[in-house]
Amino acid sequence: MLIAQGNVANQPFARTIFSLAAKRFTGDLVLTKGRLEYRCSWENGQIVAAASPSPADSPARIALANGLVNSSTLGIFVQRSAAEPDRDASELLAEVAKLTPEQSLTLKRRSLARAAARIFALPDADFVVDNARSMRADKDVPPLDVRWLIYFGLRTHYSLERLSTELAAVGERSLSLPAAALPMLPAFAFTAVEEPILQRLQKAELSLKNLVDSCVETDPATTTSVVYALMACGYLALGAEQAATARPHRPTAPGSSPAGPTAPQPSIERAPAKATKLSVPRTVQGVGFIEAKPKPNNETTALIIN
Repeated sequence: MLIAQGNVANQPFARTIFSLAAKRFTGDLVLTKGRLEYRCSWENGQIVAAASPSPADSPARIALANGLVNSSTLGIFVQRSAAEPDRDASELLAEVAKLTPEQSLTLKRRSLARAAARIFALPDADFVVDNARSMRADKDVPPLDVRWLIYFGLRTHYSLERLSTELAAVGERSLSLPAAALPMLPAFAFTAVEEPILQRLQKAELSLKNLVDSCVETDPATTTSVVYALMACGYLALGAEQAATARPHRPTAPGSSPAGPTAPQPSIERAPAKATKLSVPRTVQGVGFIEAKPKPNNETTALIIN
């Protein structure tokens, strides 16, 4: 049964995705762009299956890019696919290429991740949310944590312009990472690349612009993606507006553009970063942004803005 519909541009899309996870949604999210349809099947707030018509998300293209098959094997696979159209593409490719069980699982995991992340590449697509799930889950493939998918999708498919547009409501307000949100960080699979950004968010209250300017170690798209991912999941506190600070010099590597080098995409096999173990109030796990407001004794409390 259809329970919601809209357009990706209606509100920051990562918030839309996290809201489904927070509600432990089970069913289908279907995006339509022209005549093409992109589908993610959810179970209890996690994505368990996905389908994308983009050739870049096909198991064959992913296997070739990761060195699991060669061009001659792909030729045989194409012939077999035509003769057996009802076969699962990943399973058929694993059979044709004689992949090991470990290689086959890697292919399936990366195929799920790539197909699911494609929904972040459609800035003006229409979507519907249906509580009837249409795609079966592969019991051997772990479901995707939506927080990981949000950051991977942002880094893979969002331009800096789109990131800035969807964060426009933040303006010049200060941002900070509450201690209670630290145990949630491993879910995003941040690495040493993002560590300076996270450290600054913990130590100081900075506006998005001041944060980007101060993080000379990372390119602006990476810094903005981290902020957007955390913000979409309600893990950042919003404070008062700040004035812009003097912009520090950002070193430019030889041959790179003035905007900074292109940041590497997150690895699907990335190990989670370590985080401090703290108790987490239920409010931090909700949907929306956290707004820091002063108490009478000058302490702060976290409130959810839905």
